[in-house]
Amino acid sequence: PDVLEARRKAGELGKGARERYAKNVKAILQVGEARTASYATVFGHPAELVPLQNPYEVRAGGNVRVRALVDGKPAANQTVLAGGVGTDGSRIAETATRTDADGVAMVSLTRAGAWYVKFIHMTRVTDDPKLDYRSKWATLTFGVR
Repeated sequence: PDVLEARRKAGELGKGARERYAKNVKAILQVGEARTASYATVFGHPAELVPLQNPYEVRAGGNVRVRALVDGKPAANQTVLAGGVGTDGSRIAETATRTDADGVAMVSLTRAGAWYVKFIHMTRVTDDPKLDYRSKWATLTFGVR
């Protein structure tokens, strides 16, 4: 949304743009009843979401905190989106929030189902005449009971 707003203010919405992007995904699965700290593993991806508590310990109606990292550093004021599919197959409406100064966002897990949390960190490119933007995408998926 920040790049979109900057392009709107600059009168660039009607202009084409070239972007190079990379997607980084992470899925957390819970098998059995034993809980581990593996959910908190930082992979070192260019863009990454790291839960600050085990999402499988959070029930529907609770919250999970996630840290958004870009190049290993907290991404402050980053828009983070969350949504998914409920246990009945219906869509969980996507919501948006922003990270704090430490790159942490609070995500409300309104109901049971398969959830995703994601962000796109987009920056204007000045060192490559063939590109206008570079973006780094991160997605985290997990289940909520």
